[in-house]
Amino acid sequence: MAAISQHGGRVRSFNRICPIKRGSVKEEHDQKESSSSSQNSPPSKKQRKARTAFTDNQLQTLEKSFERQKYLSVQDRMELAAKLQLTDTQVKTWYQNRRYNVYTLKTFEADVKFQRTAAADV
Repeated sequence: MAAISQHGGRVRSFNRICPIKRGSVKEEHDQKESSSSSQNSPPSKKQRKARTAFTDNQLQTLEKSFERQKYLSVQDRMELAAKLQLTDTQVKTWYQNRRYNVYTLKTFEADVKFQRTAAADV
């Protein structure tokens, strides 16, 4: 089933933009490897890392840093991560998610404003 997004009056299918490749070479290799290694036991999946629960202090510091600069250099990111006792990847991911949230909020607000002006014109 295709996920559908409506933006600015246009309807886009995310599957057309970013199709999911099924039956990739890696998946086939993994299936062959798991079936040949153990016939009776279910294939083991790699455990995902638990979601990071940032402390209030970490969030405040990240937000202040984000207000100053939306993008961090590698050096700044490493320093911030060390200061907050987080990994470089955790800081990088937090920044990516925060930038996406800002973009999404702006897009949503623009859509609402557009809908209000269109409704007022009718």
